[in-house]
Amino acid sequence: MNCFCFPGGAETILGALDIPGGGATPYFGFKARIPLIDGTEDATEIDMRVGDNLFEAKLCEKDFTMRPTEHVKRYQDFDAIFDVRALPLLEGQFAGYQLIRNVLAAVHHHASLFVLIDQRRPDLLHEWWRIHCAIRETDLRLRCGFRTWQEIAGVSPPELRTFLADKYGL
Repeated sequence: MNCFCFPGGAETILGALDIPGGGATPYFGFKARIPLIDGTEDATEIDMRVGDNLFEAKLCEKDFTMRPTEHVKRYQDFDAIFDVRALPLLEGQFAGYQLIRNVLAAVHHHASLFVLIDQRRPDLLHEWWRIHCAIRETDLRLRCGFRTWQEIAGVSPPELRTFLADKYGL
């Protein structure tokens, strides 16, 4: 996410990738406060918010984590937002928990969601598409997308592009 801190990086990258919000200051570790069925809020932290856009970034991490079904079903409107039968389930746990949570955050904050994925990791893209396909509403599905780190590197200012190539091979 450090590329969004680079002077002019956020505005250049978002503009080149046709993501609205240029000029807005990136907010890292955004507390989403997604409502739960019991009237409380969860402690979800979104990687970054820029304007009306939320970002979940995966570059070095293994996956989007798993959580037991009971834990995930405690979110308000979970059943209304997702076709639960279409969500990836493994041994009583939903795969892609971070993605599910981020879609719920996008709904709660009337925002768009972008997942940032390394194109060398098709497994992460497949995981994202399984969650994306389970979103019931077309409008919400259209507000949720992905970009690759390679796209980001390709539109970054030259000095930042060199850094991303040296550090991450992008």
